[in-house]
This record gives sequence, structure tokens and C-alpha cells, in this order.
Amino acid sequence: VSPGPRASAAASSSPPAPLHAALGDSPQVLCDLSVALDRLGDVERQSGRLDAARGACAEMLKLAHRLNQLLDDSTNTMALETESLKQKLARKEGGK
Repeated sequence: VSPGPRASAAASSSPPAPLHAALGDSPQVLCDLSVALDRLGDVERQSGRLDAARGACAEMLKLAHRLNQLLDDSTNTMALETESLKQKLARKEGGK
């Protein structure tokens, strides 16, 4: 018997730490994981699971900060992206 969509979504909302550990800390991995977490956060919010949405967004911000550190972006592009992510998180929290 296969789990329903809600059970699958709940299982996928666990932190990506094992995946992150297995794939490493390359900029591509961090970027891919942050995109996945952003999408997961949107799904969780739309489903009314705001705590899970906040958790996904918070994890996404951590990855964005780590990516910024790795790239040492002198043009400040990553800092702007991180600020954008923080604003998105604030909007999601405001939409409780």
C-alpha cells in the first residue's frame, strides 16, 4: 500500500541534512537544495503547514549563507539574494 500525498509530503519535509552530507558542499549542491527547499516551503504553506514552511525557508536561508561564504561574492549578488529570501520568509510568516 503506497502512502497518500500528505504522507509523502510529510516525509519529504524532513531536513535535507543526509542528502547534503552525501552530496557535499559544492555551490551547485547548495543552490539545488535551496531551490528544492524554496519549493517545499511553498507547498507546505499552501497546504496550511506553516511550521514546516518556516522550517524549509529557514534551512534555505542557511544554505544561501553557506553558498555566499563559498563563493565570496565580491559583487554582493548573493547578499542581495539572501535578503530577498529573508523578505520572502517574512511575507510567508505574515500570511499566517
